[in-house]
Amino acid sequence: MTLLIALSFLGCGEAEDTAAVLPEGPALSFELPLTELLEEEALLLEVSASDEDGVASVELQLRQQGSSYWETLALEESEPGLWSITLE
Repeated sequence: MTLLIALSFLGCGEAEDTAAVLPEGPALSFELPLTELLEEEALLLEVSASDEDGVASVELQLRQQGSSYWETLALEESEPGLWSITLE
């Protein structure tokens, strides 16, 4: 089975709306496993998310290849700035 994955997150601050100063954008980083997983194996996905205004939530959007339905799952903050989810 092949999964297509998209990540997004919501900041919790409000940026000042000025043309002279633009806030730095959010940063997301993660690493996928280097080996192929078997269908019955769980996948732990850990995401480092940061923003100067804070991060309120991180979401994972996924679908099976060939499907038109995207599922949205919320990641849990396991420690400050580190969000995770286990896909089974």
